[in-house]
Amino acid sequence: AAGAVIHTWGRDHWYTNMFEIAFQNASNPTNTAFYFSRGGVQGNEGTTAGYEWYIENVLEELDIAREWYFD
Repeated sequence: AAGAVIHTWGRDHWYTNMFEIAFQNASNPTNTAFYFSRGGVQGNEGTTAGYEWYIENVLEELDIAREWYFD
């Protein structure tokens, strides 16, 4: 997942945070930790909470019809 980008919505969906993944620690099968190389709070400085989220740039996660990857 290195190079992938996680987007998290803020409360009330009026901003997003974006973080690039440097590496992940998946030693615990029920709880993967992501470590970020860059990114941060674009819309609400000082908050550490994220709500809904999505990830991009992870080709190997395409596993059902109608998902796509733009290269």
